[in-house]
Amino acid sequence: MQIFYEKKGAISVFLSVILLPMLIVALLATDAARIYCAKSVIADAGEMAMNAALAQYNAKLKDEYGLIAMDKEPSSMQGDLEKYFTASLNGDGLSNSGNYKQVLDLMEQSFEVIDVEASKVYKTEVEKQQILEYMKYRAPVCMADMVLDKIDQIKDNKKMIEAMEAEADFAEAMEECQDAFEDAKNKLDELNEQLKYFPYDSKINQDLDSTEMEYKRGLSMAFMIRAAIGHYDDYNKTGVQNASTTQQKFDLLNGAMTSFINAAKQVSLGNPLDETSYNQFMAAMYYKNTIDALGGEGNLLTWYDELNTPADDEESDEEDSSSGGEDQARKDLSDSITDYKNKRDAIMPGYKQSMDQYVRTNVYKWGDTLNNYWTSAQSGEIRAKNAKDALNIVKEKLENAAEKHAIWKEKTDALSNPGSMKDEVEKYENMFDTTKCEQLTNRVESDEATFKRIQEELKGEKFFDQSLATVDRGTQMQKFSNEASYVMDNREAATYDEYSELKFICDQSYRTGYVHIHVTYVLQSIENDEFYKQLIEYCKSRESAEKNEKQEQANETLDQGKEGAEEAKSEDGFPTYDWSSASATLPSRLLGYSSYGASTDKLTATSGGDIDNSGDRKNIIQNVKESIKQANSFLDGVDRILSDGIENLYIAEYAMQMFTYYTVDKKVNASHEIETLSGENLTSLSGYEFSSSNHKAYKAETEYILWGKNSSKKNVQATVAVIYGIRLLFNVFYALTDEKIDLYATGISAPWAAVAPYLEPIIKLVVKLGLGLCETTDDIKDIKGGYGVSLTKGKVTWVTLKALLSAPNADNTRGTLTFDYSEYLRLFLNTAMLAAGYQPALARIGDCIQVNTDSDITKMSTMLSIEATVTNRTTFMRKIADWSGAGWQYGDSYSIDYKSVLGY
Repeated sequence: MQIFYEKKGAISVFLSVILLPMLIVALLATDAARIYCAKSVIADAGEMAMNAALAQYNAKLKDEYGLIAMDKEPSSMQGDLEKYFTASLNGDGLSNSGNYKQVLDLMEQSFEVIDVEASKVYKTEVEKQQILEYMKYRAPVCMADMVLDKIDQIKDNKKMIEAMEAEADFAEAMEECQDAFEDAKNKLDELNEQLKYFPYDSKINQDLDSTEMEYKRGLSMAFMIRAAIGHYDDYNKTGVQNASTTQQKFDLLNGAMTSFINAAKQVSLGNPLDETSYNQFMAAMYYKNTIDALGGEGNLLTWYDELNTPADDEESDEEDSSSGGEDQARKDLSDSITDYKNKRDAIMPGYKQSMDQYVRTNVYKWGDTLNNYWTSAQSGEIRAKNAKDALNIVKEKLENAAEKHAIWKEKTDALSNPGSMKDEVEKYENMFDTTKCEQLTNRVESDEATFKRIQEELKGEKFFDQSLATVDRGTQMQKFSNEASYVMDNREAATYDEYSELKFICDQSYRTGYVHIHVTYVLQSIENDEFYKQLIEYCKSRESAEKNEKQEQANETLDQGKEGAEEAKSEDGFPTYDWSSASATLPSRLLGYSSYGASTDKLTATSGGDIDNSGDRKNIIQNVKESIKQANSFLDGVDRILSDGIENLYIAEYAMQMFTYYTVDKKVNASHEIETLSGENLTSLSGYEFSSSNHKAYKAETEYILWGKNSSKKNVQATVAVIYGIRLLFNVFYALTDEKIDLYATGISAPWAAVAPYLEPIIKLVVKLGLGLCETTDDIKDIKGGYGVSLTKGKVTWVTLKALLSAPNADNTRGTLTFDYSEYLRLFLNTAMLAAGYQPALARIGDCIQVNTDSDITKMSTMLSIEATVTNRTTFMRKIADWSGAGWQYGDSYSIDYKSVLGY
């Protein structure tokens, strides 16, 4: 026991060392428990404050439209919510709240209410979820009764449209064949005329030979004579040089003048190529040149007077005896000079002019003769080429029609009930053989080549490389004149002043420039060609009393059909609300959703016309095709409504049941008459009355949800236009497949088919389209009036020409499966949402709610968030921090951050 004596008090110290940290931990745990408890109190206070805000929802929005949202923006309730929060922290208003406060001692440092932007009710996802929740227990029965049972009836529209388009394409292809026939026939007529009157090769060769003869006999000498005249400058050079005295000059000049006169008398201006005329003209030129070399004929009288003037001493003695004789001699000389001048002025230019006239006349005569053959051959080539091209187009159009026919047959075979369309397809199967057309094309092509060869051969008739058939006549004459001058350039005048000498020169040096040809050809006549005769038959005039009667009958049908398009285009009687007049900013504008982009203009572009006018026929077909094509775009995806768009069905039904549309107040009663509903008989799905006072865009709201146009008139009109297009689609299909309608159309087309069988398909098609347009006119009137119209027509629901079609009691509103305005609208809403998404429709639903409730739903939220900082007084943490001396500073409190979100 002595061993431990010195260890007294050790246990007490050890216990103290152990108990101190345990005590600190216990004290810290006490404050931690208070903090944990404070957090729960703070969370409860925050939730109570948020519930207080959520309790302030818009009752009208909830009751009428099933949407729950706070009436105010959460941030606008900051003060009230902060009071609720602070009071809840310390139990203000509760009994013994002072003791409660002493236990937790919570103090608010900061408080902020935050708007949850994504929870705004106009945001389409929030709106969508609330609508879906609202409709899930209200809509299924409505949808089953109104839409789902009927969707299957229009799911097969694609095959139907393909068959209709194929028939229209075929009919247009057949008319193109007829157009090609008429064009080919006209061009073949022109070619046939050319072939009938184009000369045989013997006739052309005869004229070629005559041309050669004229050039080698006459024209070549004429050009040489002209050149010889132009180059001749010889005169009596020896005599002129030796005449030194006046007497010698007088005698030489007088003799030359006399010789000129004698030579000129033998020149015939009417026969310039005569040998004597040429020789004497050249002699006359010789003497004229001599006279000119002596100073001219005017010197004769001067020299005469000089030679016959007596001396002064003899003058008086001889005056009386000689004056009379001298005067007569001088007068005779003067008369000879006058005669010389007259003959010189006559033959010198006259002979040249006569020669020029001869040259011009004959160059043009034979040039024109050959050119006429050449241009006629050129025209023949062009006409043959045009005819060949036209026949190739005929072949192309026949082959195209055959392809269109095959496609039509394929699409018709795919139909479950093609009706008379199948027989119609088979009727035209054997109209596309191109064998005879190809045979005629080969014949025409041969003629084209022959005409081309004739032209090339005719170009070969040449003189000095100038084609007599093609070169300009003036150019020819200039060339021939230049060549003749070239021959004369290096020759002395003495070598060609005689005709025989000039002819020798011409034969040796000039005529050798002529090239002569012969042509040989055989043109193939087309007058008796079988295909040509066939074309003539196809293109005969179709005018007749029967045809005029049928034409008038068909045109009346087309004009009646035009009324339906006008009815669908009209905006008369539609609601007039303008959405741009809304005072508040609409949700769809904030979200950037403009009007639905689909155009409806072409749906109602159908019009009347003249069935005998090709342009009108094509226009009618094109317009109907465009209308049907665009209508089909609104049915595109209808088979996906149930599989891919079940949520869209709920949204569409919400739009139909909560808002008004054009026929919302129309109902067919037990007597099959239209009743106009009002008051408690006309309410929304939530039980609220539909009226113009409760709905600003009354009878045009759902149409706005679909289209989004500012004008209510345009929204309703666009809906009617689409209904028009869809009705036209189904009506035309029935018209194309019904046997009795086919018989009626066959009777109308008979006058055309009798002479132009390729026109029959398009005439019949236009007649059937006209009947479809008429039927659609009746349908639109009934649908706008509130009736449902049979979706697919039959003998008892087709009302156009019902007496003629043996159904006098037919009624288009009493079928087993009818679609009224509202059902079409449901269908359009669903297909539009499949195409463009549900967001635009939901945004415009928000527009309608905002306008009808006069509440700005763009500021209404379904959630809010609170952020707060609260301090909790501590007891032991502060003391322990003081004891530590290590800088661990809590102060008197502990801060707690709180953040939470709450919504409906």
